Amino acid sequence: YNYDAFKEYDIFFCSGPHHFNELTNLKAKYQLKYSKLIKYGYPLIENISKNERKPNKDQILIASTWGDNSITNIVAIELIQTLLREKKYKIIFRPHVMSFKKDFLKLNEIKNKFLDNKFFEFDNSNSSDKSLVNSELLITDWGSTCADFYIGLNKPVIFINTEMKIKNKFYKEIDLSAFEIDIRNKIDEPINLNNLEKISEKIANKIAEHETTNSREELISKYIYN
Repeated sequence: YNYDAFKEYDIFFCSGPHHFNELTNLKAKYQLKYSKLIKYGYPLIENISKNERKPNKDQILIASTWGDNSITNIVAIELIQTLLREKKYKIIFRPHVMSFKKDFLKLNEIKNKFLDNKFFEFDNSNSSDKSLVNSELLITDWGSTCADFYIGLNKPVIFINTEMKIKNKFYKEIDLSAFEIDIRNKIDEPINLNNLEKISEKIANKIAEHETTNSREELISKYIYN
């Protein structure tokens, strides 16, 4: 977020220590006025975890952020083509809601190219829960959906190593690791854009390894109050 995005707020319900620490540092650095930081928790994670159940085998969800550096704009067509070649995976492509405003030309291109393929579904529903709950594995870039999927639903995630979307050019003035960076390093080593031909192999390995290399409880303890 921009460095002054929260200056008009009075009270924050912090989902975890990362929020509390960031807001404490922001307040001191920029003389912000909010008066209370409540160590609250993350009800969305708790609610979605109630849906934890066996997903549809070989259904892959691609959930992209929006903007120039997103999966949608950089690599979606190549990625979907690579996965559909297997004729094994059901691919659900779910763009970020902002993409319908900012990236609509690319979304139309993706729809026109793949909608006739029986292994492909374009998800433009108002709720992401169905796609999240029913999919076996998530492919994403920098979206917070990874927390819902990995921590909330206890299922594996693969990151595509796109460039970060940085709104706040002053973010390095606060000497704390950003949640989005930190959690990626805990969940999975991202796959590079020039390595997409190995994505199917990586999917198989991640599904097989998830039970033995799961850091979910560590992340809950580190990032979520109560």
